[in-house]
Amino acid sequence: MLVGRCNGLAAIVFIMHGRAVASVIYKRAAGNPAPQVLTRKFFMADIHIERAHALGLQEARRIATQWAEKAHVEFDMKWTCAQSPTGDLVTFGRSGVSGTLALTKDSFAIDARLGFLAGMFKDRIEAEIVKNLDTLIVENTPEPEIAANRGGARKKTG
Repeated sequence: MLVGRCNGLAAIVFIMHGRAVASVIYKRAAGNPAPQVLTRKFFMADIHIERAHALGLQEARRIATQWAEKAHVEFDMKWTCAQSPTGDLVTFGRSGVSGTLALTKDSFAIDARLGFLAGMFKDRIEAEIVKNLDTLIVENTPEPEIAANRGGARKKTG
């Protein structure tokens, strides 16, 4: 926690895991021991993840549905999907978490906003999202494309 004072105002910044999570700015009126709170702010944690793929739109849709279903089963995440000819937008959310998964024939983009409590676990949540999405992409990518994406690494024969 950091505390600062200037010109009769005071600010408190709450820090958890090296990240500012909330702040309060207040002032004390002369003769009144109770502080008057001027502003309160809870900082939201944002996650942005992009992944390129060579799966095409139909396979990307299947992977996005698998990802959303897994999030629903494991984290009680509600989701909906809006399809278009060029790509889809999966909207997901639950208490403390909301976001979108945008997909096209050659990319995935996840944007998530974490509430105050979930924000304290941002790194862990982001790592889990990355792991799940990357696993689904690799499991559904044909072998030659995986090798090409690794900088030309090839399978040994014989």
